[in-house]
Amino acid sequence: MMNLIRLFIEGILRFMKSLCLIFIYLVILTSCSSEITDLEKKIEDLEKDAAYKQSVIDRLYDDLIAKCTSSREDVTTFGPYTLTENVIYDTDWDCAMDTTIRQGYFEEGVKEAVVTSPNEELYRLGIGLSVEDSREFYQLSGYTGGRHCCALDILLSKEAPYETVFYSSKDGDFPILVGDFDGDGKTEIETKTDIFLYWRASYAGSTVVKVFLEYSQDSFKLDKDLIYAHATEEINRIEYDSVKFLPLSANITDDYTGWEGYFIPREIIKIPGALLLSGREIEAKRFLDYVWPEDLPKRDLYWKEFKEQLARSKYWEG
Repeated sequence: MMNLIRLFIEGILRFMKSLCLIFIYLVILTSCSSEITDLEKKIEDLEKDAAYKQSVIDRLYDDLIAKCTSSREDVTTFGPYTLTENVIYDTDWDCAMDTTIRQGYFEEGVKEAVVTSPNEELYRLGIGLSVEDSREFYQLSGYTGGRHCCALDILLSKEAPYETVFYSSKDGDFPILVGDFDGDGKTEIETKTDIFLYWRASYAGSTVVKVFLEYSQDSFKLDKDLIYAHATEEINRIEYDSVKFLPLSANITDDYTGWEGYFIPREIIKIPGALLLSGREIEAKRFLDYVWPEDLPKRDLYWKEFKEQLARSKYWEG
């Protein structure tokens, strides 16, 4: 009987100990949670303060630039849309040199471009835009500058609702083309995926994969048949003797590794890439096997890594 009482008391004590531990844990957790919340609030307040101060600085810069330059508004109306560009010109460089602002801020040209529809402001950009009539769309194109980034392309609908149908901002200086590229009466976009830029190569040594999109049911979708048709044309034009893995120079950096000490030929990327995007994986692998040198190792590993890289593209459908 005494043993049962002792066991009962020990059980009660273990239960009470567990409750105490749970209580202590909850107190610590609540305290930590409160501290985290306080830190998050401080970060949020600092970010708001930084954003406000940056806006003040921007306005002061604008005021200084305005004192040393002339500006005008160029307004272009196309269909129901309006493009308003704020253009800086006729810089007084003596005035500019007297300021502490770097001369790059006084670069003449379009400072801001605003695109509006009948209902709302669609875009406010810091670059100039060109406008073209492209079949059932208005095409806006621009380039951000720099070495090779970025090309901007926007397609706006001509019919209500007046809205963006296609938007692309990508690395590289290759704008989209709009047309009927297969004669089926439907509008297509010719573009390129930049997913292989800097992949085992420098920018100059990189390759892009051509992509076609077809307009259907109010949106652009991957046109696999057209991608395949152009890939087939590429294959028929290839002189296979020219597809060579050339050795890398000894001073090539680790960022541009090539494959097993060799530059990767462009054909090894753009043709299998297009065939994969068109859903023809068997043909893509067959092409790779055909042009791959017998003495170059790790072909299957290359194929695996190549597909993993392509799968990062927004055009990849698996």
